Amino acid sequence: MRLVQALDHFVVPVNDLVAAEEFYEEVFGGLVAKRNGLNVRQRIHGSVPHTFITIAGKRIGVYLQDDERPKPKTVRGTPTYSFTTTRKGLEEVAGALERWKVPVEGPVANAHAFAAESICFCDPAGYVIQYITDGMQ
Repeated sequence: MRLVQALDHFVVPVNDLVAAEEFYEEVFGGLVAKRNGLNVRQRIHGSVPHTFITIAGKRIGVYLQDDERPKPKTVRGTPTYSFTTTRKGLEEVAGALERWKVPVEGPVANAHAFAAESICFCDPAGYVIQYITDGMQ
């Protein structure tokens, strides 16, 4: 029996909610689906400011954390969030990252048995992101 039937969403804490929204929209092609904790009623009930962004049919939640997250020293580390894309998609992501002036490692050929090409970078909160292609598209 599978304990998990499907992935609904995951949530990551961020230093800057607006920067995270803009980054995930441009670099991931995401759409802001819902914002929470931004009005008096929600704040009275204890809601922490957070946003759900839809990417590839799934939601990523970003919420404003209490402590400043340190800047990463490298674009490699754990946890790493991996996303698959096409060769054209990889080029588009690389272009968006260049506009954001984000350090990128790659593209690297055959970095993994399952990846024809990959790039690694960090989002504005310092999370390690890897985009991979499987070479089929």
